[in-house]
Amino acid sequence: MINKVSSIQIGILGGTSSGKTLYLACLQRFFDNFGGGYRVVGADNQSRDWLEQKKKELQGPLPAGTSVEQNLNFVLGNNLKRIEISVIDKSGKDFHNHHDEELINYLADCAGFVILVDPFTSLANQSAFYRPLFESLYMTLFNNEKTMDKRFSICLTKIDDSKFWAWLNENENNFPKGAGKSNAIFRQWFSEENPADNFAGVLENLFGAAHFRYHLISSIGFFQRDDGSVSSNLIILDDGSKRLWNGTHYTPVNLSDPIFWAAGSK
Repeated sequence: MINKVSSIQIGILGGTSSGKTLYLACLQRFFDNFGGGYRVVGADNQSRDWLEQKKKELQGPLPAGTSVEQNLNFVLGNNLKRIEISVIDKSGKDFHNHHDEELINYLADCAGFVILVDPFTSLANQSAFYRPLFESLYMTLFNNEKTMDKRFSICLTKIDDSKFWAWLNENENNFPKGAGKSNAIFRQWFSEENPADNFAGVLENLFGAAHFRYHLISSIGFFQRDDGSVSSNLIILDDGSKRLWNGTHYTPVNLSDPIFWAAGSK
């Protein structure tokens, strides 16, 4: 018997080229491979077609970021639980208008957020993107006496990049073990920037640090070469276009923890 859980609205947010669409596109593969019995399927024809199209795109040149807004609906479930997830796939620039009442009201209805942070974009620039948006959300919730009980998954993306991966391995022993490790890595990676530009710290003060979890993720995972060495699955061609070394058997890394935390699950 399936225990149906009411629809859970999750906001997956990120700036331009942060990987929002790729994260959604690779969720199905992750749960098929590592999901502990959970599966992701499209809940309507548009969402099913979207997933099928993304599978094809991952086997060729990767497309540019989102240009047309779409409402997508997915079911995440196993034989015990069914979670309905509704998302809006929007271009990163569409989130810059933190005075957009419709956008803020949509975010107010979200149980939680998967927030994608690009390790190769200045945290100050990303802070200018995220902080006003969530400060507007905070004031809307406060003024309308709505709950502040929102979950935030802060995801450092693109950990498969050779520069980041080399740095992480070199500094592995500098980080604590356990739940605080990803948080420490996030802060250390951006430590040379002005601490005042750390949007996550500002938002923790507004919504409560207990509502935040930090994650290291890669939607496309790593590629194992014939000699056994491991590198990024991403290839940048001479014309600047991108594709995967392996677009058929790609191996996403840690995509489930952010979405389960944002949805309020342990």
